[in-house]
Amino acid sequence: MASRRPLLLTLTIFVITAIIVTLPAFSGNFLKLTMDGGIHLSRLESVFGAFSVGKLPPLVNFIGLGDHVNAFNGMYPWFSTALFFTLPRLILGSPMQSMFAGYVLLNLVTMLNAYLLVKELSSDNIVRIFSAIFYGVNAYHLTLLFSREALGEAVAYTFAPLVMLGCLQIWSGKNKGPVYLAIGMGMIANSHVISLFLICLLLIVIEFTRIFFKKVNLIEIKRFLISGLIAALISCYSLLNIVKIASTNKMFTPTKGLAPVIPSKMVSAVLDNSIQDDRYIFNIGLVGLILIIFLCVELFKKDKIGNWVPWTVFAVILFICTTSWLQLENTRLKDSVFGNIQFLGRISALIVLLITIAITIYLEEQKVHKKYILLIISFLLILMGVDSILQFHLKKNDDPIRFYVKSDENFVRIAHEQTHGLRDYTLVDKNNNNILYTEANTGIKNYSGTSNSATFEVKAKEKITTVPINMYKNVDYHLYVDGKKKKFQSDKKILTINLKKGNHKIKLVSKARYSEYISMFVSCVSLIGCGLFIILIEPRKH
Repeated sequence: MASRRPLLLTLTIFVITAIIVTLPAFSGNFLKLTMDGGIHLSRLESVFGAFSVGKLPPLVNFIGLGDHVNAFNGMYPWFSTALFFTLPRLILGSPMQSMFAGYVLLNLVTMLNAYLLVKELSSDNIVRIFSAIFYGVNAYHLTLLFSREALGEAVAYTFAPLVMLGCLQIWSGKNKGPVYLAIGMGMIANSHVISLFLICLLLIVIEFTRIFFKKVNLIEIKRFLISGLIAALISCYSLLNIVKIASTNKMFTPTKGLAPVIPSKMVSAVLDNSIQDDRYIFNIGLVGLILIIFLCVELFKKDKIGNWVPWTVFAVILFICTTSWLQLENTRLKDSVFGNIQFLGRISALIVLLITIAITIYLEEQKVHKKYILLIISFLLILMGVDSILQFHLKKNDDPIRFYVKSDENFVRIAHEQTHGLRDYTLVDKNNNNILYTEANTGIKNYSGTSNSATFEVKAKEKITTVPINMYKNVDYHLYVDGKKKKFQSDKKILTINLKKGNHKIKLVSKARYSEYISMFVSCVSLIGCGLFIILIEPRKH
């Protein structure tokens, strides 16, 4: 029992921290959301509606997002996000309560995953707690959660520590390594594709560095391949949906870019303790900036050189790459695959991860004795986090696109009525990239959407009626006109129907295919199997 007390104390600290950090975002009995936040409300409402009747959502969204039935469910992974926000709603019932519970859970799991990582690097529990709190409460993470509301990226950030934990254990020959790596990569793939791209780039650079220094052997390669296979199984549902839609449909894609962080503005934001949703000031907070400067200084002290050095060097290089100093936005990289990153501040997630590893190893190797300083810094991190969230939360109408969610009814109304995201993943003409639904000859009115259907009215003026609704290949649709099932021209990319002139009531239905249920089953079984391996089977071997 006594041996469990430190673990229980650590868990209690993380739970309290997760609650304290989440409370400011709901102060005044409202939740402030940005454009991305509104988009995620529509996505969550769609997934919840399907789950509440025991179904998977279709690959297209009928709720909100401009009412054009875009393929958000198919193209933007929702599996991991649903674990934190949809499952609590099924239990609690209240959308607002489930959002609060989801943020608390997300903060808690982020710190727990970071703790598992740093536990591999340090034997001192105070160092572990400090590093985990830094990873969970730094300014960039709070920006993802509470000012950008980039929930997909935030969930990916949560599982990134498991990726590095898996790598560390593979390099040291531990059996759990491939499983941790698979869970981390699989859940990132189930959260956010750009984050998956970034973490893959980091692993490629690290592994090529190890190859250069001749530290790679066949066993390591084999374990990475096994991990990749398991990760593919865990993310089977999300990745197959993306392939299914992307391989057969030409869609609108966001403009490529590499918008940099402007150092002068970023430093000003750090000193102001700001987490404003401005891509040019994305930052890792005052403590993070001090840590990276401190580690840079220590690099020049021969007696301090240790295993923390390569992690610091990687962090510094990435930090420089995010800034306008290199002018990467004016190079050919902008028009390459790297342009999909869109803004370089996103790399801050990797920088924080690398700093967490570096400072943990540094403190372990240097045997710092004044541990109370780490506790004070941890406390300051939490206070500064609360202040930064309150600053953003209480600032009204700081951007033309803001939502203030005040009740459960308000939550549902915004999810159904917000129109942002109307161009994302929409179908375009192969020849000129024009968005096809803009060319429809008939408008719609009295639109009403559910998780798997949309009902609306049209006034047909021509026999061949085209409606501004996307129609994707590899998606099953059923059409009803004036209560009767009717065929439509399936070779068209927007809803095209033969109608008599006059007013008609139309209902469009889409349901998940059996193949999607099979891939979801594979993903769930693989994830649960990995969890059971770590919790039950592996400890018995030791």
